[in-house]
Amino acid sequence: MTAQEVEKAQREQRLVVITAEQEAQKIRISEQNVVEIDVFRRRRQAEIARQAAELEAESIRTLADANKYKMLAEAQSKQALIEAENALSNANRTADLIKDLWPQLAPQLPYILQSLAPQPGVLGDAKIYAFPGLNSNNGNGTGDISKLMLSTSGLTLINSLLDEGKLGTLIQQVKTALNSEEISETKEEEKPNVSEVSSTVTPQEPSISTEEVS
Repeated sequence: MTAQEVEKAQREQRLVVITAEQEAQKIRISEQNVVEIDVFRRRRQAEIARQAAELEAESIRTLADANKYKMLAEAQSKQALIEAENALSNANRTADLIKDLWPQLAPQLPYILQSLAPQPGVLGDAKIYAFPGLNSNNGNGTGDISKLMLSTSGLTLINSLLDEGKLGTLIQQVKTALNSEEISETKEEEKPNVSEVSSTVTPQEPSISTEEVS
């Protein structure tokens, strides 16, 4: 074998090795690309799942907040309704209590005012509910005003009026209302009866003079 043939064979061998290395490099690059693509796909799926979980959690929190505010609003509405009903009920009970107490309390206003004045020799806030002339059974049979005052509702009302300084205002308002009712009744009594007035008036015939006839 000549030197040229040997050199040619070596060159062909090197070309085969280079070609094999190139093919192996291509295979490695292709496999690496596949792995990288798969990793990217998995990461993308994980990111999408995370975002979906966050959106679901946010929607759950929003729904929970909405339900909480709804329940709070309903509770406040019920509480306001109950407070309004209680206030109305208390006002009605107070009005009924004043209506029941007033016929017996009104004639004794001088004694009440006198009892509210500072008492000689008494220290502190003295509230006297027993009034002269009311401890006997010679009245109209409605009972002792002292016992009536010592009832729970009556005593609570009187104490509240005394503590808040509203007793004088209440007395003045009731007095004004009673005076208005008396004035209205007086006007009704003084109003003339139309039927009686019409019956007392007799029609008069027009007089005809003799000069007009002639």
